[in-house]
Amino acid sequence: MAESDVTAVGARVWLINGSEDDWLPAVVDQCDGVEVVYRTDYGEERRMWISEIDAGVVRLMNDTLSEGMDDMAKMAELNQASILCNLNTRYGKNSIYTYIGSILISLNPYKRLPALYSEETLHSYTNKDLGEEPPHVFAIANECYTCMWKREESQCVLISGESGAGKTEATKFILSYLSTVSQQSMGKEETIPAKGRSIEQSILESGPLLEALGNAKTVFNNNSSRFGKFVQLLFNHSGQIKGGRITDYLLEKHRVVRQNPGERNYHIFYQLLNGVPSKDKGKLFLTEAKDYHYLNQSGCVADPSLNDEEDWEAFEKALAVIGFKEGQRMDMRLVLAGILQLGNVAFANAGGAQVVDTDVIDRASQLLGIEAERLEAVMKERTMKLRGEFITSPQSIDQVNSVQWS
Repeated sequence: MAESDVTAVGARVWLINGSEDDWLPAVVDQCDGVEVVYRTDYGEERRMWISEIDAGVVRLMNDTLSEGMDDMAKMAELNQASILCNLNTRYGKNSIYTYIGSILISLNPYKRLPALYSEETLHSYTNKDLGEEPPHVFAIANECYTCMWKREESQCVLISGESGAGKTEATKFILSYLSTVSQQSMGKEETIPAKGRSIEQSILESGPLLEALGNAKTVFNNNSSRFGKFVQLLFNHSGQIKGGRITDYLLEKHRVVRQNPGERNYHIFYQLLNGVPSKDKGKLFLTEAKDYHYLNQSGCVADPSLNDEEDWEAFEKALAVIGFKEGQRMDMRLVLAGILQLGNVAFANAGGAQVVDTDVIDRASQLLGIEAERLEAVMKERTMKLRGEFITSPQSIDQVNSVQWS
């Protein structure tokens, strides 16, 4: 490597800083024959005297890495620095998917890329070998579907990443692809008997339900899944989806009663308040998010990137498609509104915890279908079984609050 190679303006180089994992990708920004100015891909500026530059300080970058490689298993230098550099290069070109062999790395673009998930794009990955088309989540879905037939074995896709990485969206795109090829396998959608809806459609509509009831805005992500899930799809010998099962794990239950500053409760509560028609709000005793202690304690009741009213419409549509009747949907609204009322129950100390405003208890009892006296007793008293007898004793305010906020 000639010294001029790493001092020529525009050249792509590595700035050596300790181990290979700590190398910094950079470009030669200026060179006056005495001093060289390097600008790293991460916005940092480094200045060096030409007389101090050698192979132990600056190295020329491989040309293929400079352009960005779609499969990093083919890179000549494979370490943390080169992986991050390649991902950053591709990210700058809106290429958010990159392979490492058969593993797909996905970066959240934090913007809409509709052309990347169009129907035309989806069909371009059908019946293609992995690597035949540019890296994509559709390619992984197609590979699993194809291998299921080639190997006659069940296939599994593991989607992992930190909050905000895009796991929820990746899951939806995989389900969308598999639903599409399932319908194509028979040339038509197979409907659920006496329901008039397709199995594929029901599976896709499960997304809005899971997101509304299990996702929330956090400081890192406005649509963070607060639970883990295992989605199982069952295919017949014709390649059509015959059924599915979704199992949830480790739901963050305490978020219902308490949230960190700047975060929100689960989406469903805000969707309920903003989406229910005005004529129905009276019977549900609904007002505004700021009026409910379960929603207002974090200081965040809205997010400009979320449209709770539209999301409520999608939630209601999903319930109808899956098969929930109007009576069942109303029962769900009543329970959700009742939970909000329970958070507003306040207690005062008067020989034990006593309810301050019984009107709140009355509203909660109507919504939940429980006798007001019984609901009040359950919240402020404790019942124990001792020597075959049930003994009821009043609780202190601390004890009552411990139950209400845990």
